[in-house]
Amino acid sequence: MSELVRLLALNVGILLVGVLLLLAAGLPRRRSHVPTLVGVAPAAGLALVGLSATLGAMIGVDVGVASAAMLALLPLVAVGLLRRAGWRPAAPPSRASGRLGRFVELVALLCLAGLSVAIVRLAAATGLDQWDGWAIWGAKAHGLYEGGDLWSPVFTEPEYFMQHQEYPVLLPALEALSADALGRFDPTLIDVEAAVVVVAFGWAAWGLLRLAVPPAVAAGAALALTGSAPLAANAGANYADAVVASFTALGILCLFLWLTRDGAVVLVLAGLFLAAAALTKSEGLIFALAGVVTAVALARRFGRSLTTAFALAASVLVLPGLWAVVDRLNGPGARNLDAAAVLDPGYVADSAERIPKAADAMLGELVEGWPVVVLAVVAALAATCLARLWLAGLFVALWSALSFMALVLVYFVSTSPIDWHLGTSADRVVFSIALGAGTVAPVLAALAWETRTRSLP
Repeated sequence: MSELVRLLALNVGILLVGVLLLLAAGLPRRRSHVPTLVGVAPAAGLALVGLSATLGAMIGVDVGVASAAMLALLPLVAVGLLRRAGWRPAAPPSRASGRLGRFVELVALLCLAGLSVAIVRLAAATGLDQWDGWAIWGAKAHGLYEGGDLWSPVFTEPEYFMQHQEYPVLLPALEALSADALGRFDPTLIDVEAAVVVVAFGWAAWGLLRLAVPPAVAAGAALALTGSAPLAANAGANYADAVVASFTALGILCLFLWLTRDGAVVLVLAGLFLAAAALTKSEGLIFALAGVVTAVALARRFGRSLTTAFALAASVLVLPGLWAVVDRLNGPGARNLDAAAVLDPGYVADSAERIPKAADAMLGELVEGWPVVVLAVVAALAATCLARLWLAGLFVALWSALSFMALVLVYFVSTSPIDWHLGTSADRVVFSIALGAGTVAPVLAALAWETRTRSLP
């Protein structure tokens, strides 16, 4: 069996897991929701299988296709039992489209399909020639493929501390699954799953956005966001930032759809994607925390249950909490941050310039690296203000601000020289803020347009 067929079979299996999850969570089996099912299933499957493989690695189950499939069935069974116990989930209604809209949507989707193939081919053609790609994520994937779980020397011995043993392993777990499907660890193909996550983001963004905006707009926005140059290049280099951004953006979009349009299905997906982001990289936990804090703070104002918002927070944080325990048992890892420094008046006084430096660097990277997305977000926020949709705009602004300030704090307490740290990471850590806010922007604009048209005579 060729390499292409093996990797294709793996990802088709992951897609089927996503389909089962969406159906179990209550996505309507109606024709109008088929595009959402097809679009979201790959990303949902990747998140669920990645979380399942990571959980297995934490409890001593070897990462492999068979074990990940068995573990992924457990949450499906749990959701099914909840359904039998009386839980009746719902999904937002799908948007209709005219003939012209369907044509534009089809053209955009054909372009997205071509872009998807190009992104995966780029990853398949490039080796691990970047530091993080081979020294951190590739090494962890190899450790999981050879050692099976998180208790092998790669994750426990101090000699490997330069590989950031404290980083979560969802991406290496997915890559180890691809190695298991191939039957060997291939340094050239190991980054394909990172590219697949970026591609899955684009299709999921289309499937979710069409619940709130015209399908043609949803397809166009998904194409534009997936084609953002930093994403494909980052994934092709086997860096985890594009993967974190993909899961974060989908989680924030689902959270916003739940607040504005209700539907337990999108709430389940919000928890799934935010948990996946938190277990992909340390910064992912920041973005997930900012999301659940924003949801808890605004739930009642949107007319949603505060108890449900707290349940979402618990579901997002349970596996990252288990990871923190495993990380502590495995050893301290590299000492990248000194959280106690904020309580040291001397350090605060001497290092105060790190705060404006970090803020200025990240703002510059947002404007220079994501100019169209930044303009779109600003325009969408302005539209919501003109339409007096204060809560909708507040959600995006609050999540973005919390995420940004948390990153500034990380740079402030970092043990690395600030100029070096910013120079090697600032352009990448802003991916999630840009993509998260950019993915929600079409929904903001649609809400503002609907409000405006209803107010006209």
